[in-house]
Amino acid sequence: MKLVNHNGYWTPQGNEKVWARYENRAKDMQVAVDQCRHLRTVVQASGVVGAWPIWLSHQFTEVITVEPDRANYVCLERNCEQYKNIESHNATLGAEVNAATERVLTIDGFNLEYCDLIVLDNDGREAAVLQGAQDTIARCKPVIFIRGSEVELSEYSVYQRVGRGCVLKPWPL
Repeated sequence: MKLVNHNGYWTPQGNEKVWARYENRAKDMQVAVDQCRHLRTVVQASGVVGAWPIWLSHQFTEVITVEPDRANYVCLERNCEQYKNIESHNATLGAEVNAATERVLTIDGFNLEYCDLIVLDNDGREAAVLQGAQDTIARCKPVIFIRGSEVELSEYSVYQRVGRGCVLKPWPL
């Protein structure tokens, strides 16, 4: 695994444009952040090389980010090391914890006191992630931002479509 420092940020070699792509997409998230009643805790996946977690760390007290790809995770760790309010995990989020095939965590497994925002960009696995967050969603009523997904949204109120994503609220508007 070869890493390169591109414009001050670490990325896997051959993927130097990933930072700018995710940094630009963070603007879509502002719509979701603006809907949050509080800015305490956000759970974010996938963290890729750290652009979204860093952006979120300037707005939230605590950022929990999950990134399954090892090369991206190493870059995320390097890029985020000075941000003490970012907690990162080299894993994926899903419906249930499963360490047999890959490290799968659930949002409910974090046992969060607060969860004000959930940000997902999970390549079509968003429904499973939401299934593993049912207790957290019911208890904390976070705003949910899903990036570029065709996930089944029938249980949620779509507040607003933004770019290639949408902002959800798991309670009636």
